[in-house]
Amino acid sequence: MSFAEDVKNELCQYKNEDTLSAKVEASCLLRMGGSLLLGSQGRVGIRLATANNAVARRVLSILRAHYALHTSVLIRRGLNLRKKNVYTLTVEPTVEGRAALEDLALWPMDIDLPEAWLTTMETRRAFLRGAF
Repeated sequence: MSFAEDVKNELCQYKNEDTLSAKVEASCLLRMGGSLLLGSQGRVGIRLATANNAVARRVLSILRAHYALHTSVLIRRGLNLRKKNVYTLTVEPTVEGRAALEDLALWPMDIDLPEAWLTTMETRRAFLRGAF
């Protein structure tokens, strides 16, 4: 395992103290590695592909704990030299998906992370965990 994988695994074991910290962490994880899925009639979803199992489980657990979203997980064998699995977490484009992405400050795309989210040290740590 590489150093970055070890650090990500350790960061994913950290327990968030409050709901806002979990939202900030999920928002940063999806902002850094996610792709938006646009549907008809204003429906929006998101897809996250990662080679790290802990990151996929972390995002999935946060989304399931705070939002009533239908999520699917696809595990593919990697085609690169290391042959690692690639975990793809998908939230299909729905009205609920759009509401969740708005709550996570991921939709509309032109907005940044609210500064009010980064007022406490705990939420700043959650931001850095998600950004790493």
